[in-house]
Amino acid sequence: MLKLKKPCTFCGERMSASGHVCEKCMKEIIKYSHGSKCIYCGRACETGESGVCGFCKKVKPKYTLAFAVFSYKSVYAEAVVGLKYRNEYFRIAGMAELMTELILKQNVNFDCIVYVPSAFETFWRRDYCVPQELACILSKKFEAPFYNNYLFKKSGITSQTLVDFEKRYTNIKGAFYKNPLCRANIKDKTVLLVDDVITTGSTVSECAAVLKKHGAKYVYVAALAYGSSVI
Repeated sequence: MLKLKKPCTFCGERMSASGHVCEKCMKEIIKYSHGSKCIYCGRACETGESGVCGFCKKVKPKYTLAFAVFSYKSVYAEAVVGLKYRNEYFRIAGMAELMTELILKQNVNFDCIVYVPSAFETFWRRDYCVPQELACILSKKFEAPFYNNYLFKKSGITSQTLVDFEKRYTNIKGAFYKNPLCRANIKDKTVLLVDDVITTGSTVSECAAVLKKHGAKYVYVAALAYGSSVI
């Protein structure tokens, strides 16, 4: 029987080897993982070493630490766009596998998993929420409770992609709230918050603020990609 070659999660090249990512794309991901970056937003730090950038020192994100698999550029950005807007579901397994490996590398222990939700109108339009799908897969891999629909996002919030970087913390303030029907208890727990792309960190920071308001002790953020490296 003819065995079909799987496409790379990112560039789409057919691979003869097992796995989800071709050798070329994996080399770029490994190269990115070794770079020095801000522990909150992924931008290069002034010192040239991993730490906290000037922007995050000013805005003081509400989460404990964030980490992402790759930089939001070239084929990696195109892959995320394809997954989010073109229903290219074949990409999700490879991305979830890379997130799993990253979380293990970070050696982060957590009690439960929550994701950054879309607004209702966005979810109805796409019928798919990437952070939700990733969180569901990660909960199975780590055998951790997945608190589905713990957070809701208000409707009518201007998309962060349309807002200047410096104003994103203000734009997203108050946009998220706890689902009143969700009985999950996160008091004194360490929460893994899952998102797709972190740019300024404003969205995940606002979600973390709500989680901490309801008792979370620590909030770690795992994402697919860090956005632009320049503010």
